Amino acid sequence: MSPDLNSLCQALEAAFFVSDDPRLVESWRELHSLDLTSGLSAEVSGIRNTRILALWEAWGLPTASVAALVLAPLALAIWADRKVDSHERRVMLSALQDTIFFGTIVQDIVNAWLERTPGDDLLAAWENLIGALHQLTPPVDRKLLAEEILKMPKTLSHRGSKEKAVLERLTQAFGLSLTGTP
Repeated sequence: MSPDLNSLCQALEAAFFVSDDPRLVESWRELHSLDLTSGLSAEVSGIRNTRILALWEAWGLPTASVAALVLAPLALAIWADRKVDSHERRVMLSALQDTIFFGTIVQDIVNAWLERTPGDDLLAAWENLIGALHQLTPPVDRKLLAEEILKMPKTLSHRGSKEKAVLERLTQAFGLSLTGTP
């Protein structure tokens, strides 16, 4: 992994695995103790597209960065209006159970993010890493990368204007609009 990419991964992990939450710190440690393989990337991200998984493996993305890359937009979307209601909680847990290996590590991460509002640094760190990955991604796969990473937030962001605004910003990080066009 290039030093720049490594630095961006570390920044996202620092913003996502917040040091004042012991559950997130322990999850970060557990993820870093695992080897990154395409199977594990699929398990922590819920992404099954082999082209995207192969890119992540080729770039050497750490498992913790992969988890943050996919789960950060979800946290940002559910907290768009600065509160998580019972419907959003149910939708989030249901979406995760359907698409992500809902083991102890990911469950701890999700439970922590259902209780804490994302800091301003999370969106910026995520956008910075996405910008770098967007440049590394072959043009033919860029829309696919966006669709895969934003699949779960899109299921949650139909509720109101604040959710749509967050989703639009997340989508723009890929150089796309909500309609999927440049």
